[in-house]
Amino acid sequence: MELWNRQGLRTPCWAYRNCGREPGGHNARELGVCPAADADYHHGTNSGPCAGRICWTLADTDAHRRCGGDAMRRLQGCMSCAFFKAVRNEEGSEFQVEP
Repeated sequence: MELWNRQGLRTPCWAYRNCGREPGGHNARELGVCPAADADYHHGTNSGPCAGRICWTLADTDAHRRCGGDAMRRLQGCMSCAFFKAVRNEEGSEFQVEP
């Protein structure tokens, strides 16, 4: 069981998407650790570890690279993301779209 799960936190983006860019993940050495998995100053936001449940606010995540374009285009991409929708649904009235 993952440490974040044992701490009572909910599934972060890197586990949901299986990107492997968390510290020690299967893609971390080649692609680098994702900022969402390293941003401990957001720990606990939307009940997640680091920025793992508010990843849409960070630059240089895999999702942001795929969306490309300006900030509005990236935000639209995030808002249509299945993970964003899952977090919004799970958090209900406590959902934070920004830290």
